[in-house]
Amino acid sequence: MSNVELKNVYKTYDSDIVAVNDFNLKIEDKEFIVFVGPSGCGKSTTLRMIAGLEEISKGEIYIDEDLVNDVPSKERDIAMVFQNYALYPHMSVYENMAFGLKLRKTDKKETDRKVKEVAKILDIQHLLKRKPKALSGGQKQRVAIGRAIVRNPKVFLMDEPLSNLDAKLRVQMRTEIIKLFRKLETTFIYVTHDQVEAMTMGTRIVVMDNGIIKQVDTPEKIYDSPANIFVASFIGSPQMNLLDATIESIDDELYVAFDENKIKLPKEKAKILKDNSYIGKEVTIGIRPEHINEDRKLKDKDCMIKSKVEVIEHLGAESYIYTVCGKKSINVRVLETTKCKIGQIAHFYIEVKKLHIFDKETGNRIV
Repeated sequence: MSNVELKNVYKTYDSDIVAVNDFNLKIEDKEFIVFVGPSGCGKSTTLRMIAGLEEISKGEIYIDEDLVNDVPSKERDIAMVFQNYALYPHMSVYENMAFGLKLRKTDKKETDRKVKEVAKILDIQHLLKRKPKALSGGQKQRVAIGRAIVRNPKVFLMDEPLSNLDAKLRVQMRTEIIKLFRKLETTFIYVTHDQVEAMTMGTRIVVMDNGIIKQVDTPEKIYDSPANIFVASFIGSPQMNLLDATIESIDDELYVAFDENKIKLPKEKAKILKDNSYIGKEVTIGIRPEHINEDRKLKDKDCMIKSKVEVIEHLGAESYIYTVCGKKSINVRVLETTKCKIGQIAHFYIEVKKLHIFDKETGNRIV
């Protein structure tokens, strides 16, 4: 068992700067949890509190049901991989990987066996005699991960471990870490500001902002059912289109109206809005760029909007179309070469089942 639980955890600096605010989360054994959010949202601070590198101001942290608030970092049986690798420059790769075992006074033969076994898993056995200065960024990252693995800890903590790598190597290392997670079958807690890493790696994602958890769920549910405007705008690339609109009732049907456009709502969405007295009220609507179609055979006017095409980006297998509707920007993503021309007023068709509606005051999702 390697579960971690945080109960009402706070981190406050100088009595008035709240970095982490009432953080509650239970991480189950063998989960890959990703903390994601913008810089300064408290994700790394939370990770460091779990590691024991940062004192908590209030609350409780449990590892395997044991309260660890006052347990030193070295006694928590966790391993942390840092953004800057934190390798000892005067030691060889072998010595760096063996260092933690040496501190534990592990038998030399056992240390040698573990280091060589992990080096083989990470394909760095040919680097064991080298010093860190003779390694590439990707090789240093593998060594840092290897140093954590040899200890066989209860929990792996990773603080933006791929941020110093180039784009191609990041993709490769993402795959390697996922394979490693499946092979080791232990608990991973991973911090990143990169939503692509979060979506592709995590079994669950914790989206944070200003020290507060905004949503915890699987990548699929975070993407398809964002709990609020912050999550909707943060997850997804290009990001979700968010527009101010009004709920209007016409002939007993409900529409969202913005500028000169009116989109008819499906009955199930309309019922929720009626039951919660949203008719005549302002809301924020959200639609992802891939849920707006450039062409519809039926030419359904109930879900059609007019928008002026300003920029087109051709990316081979898909195109991004940047448009302006009144004073609002609407981005469209199509999976083929677009028929649109820059400067033209084009018709686009919204997949109304994929339309999200948020309360304008609270920012929380209504439907």
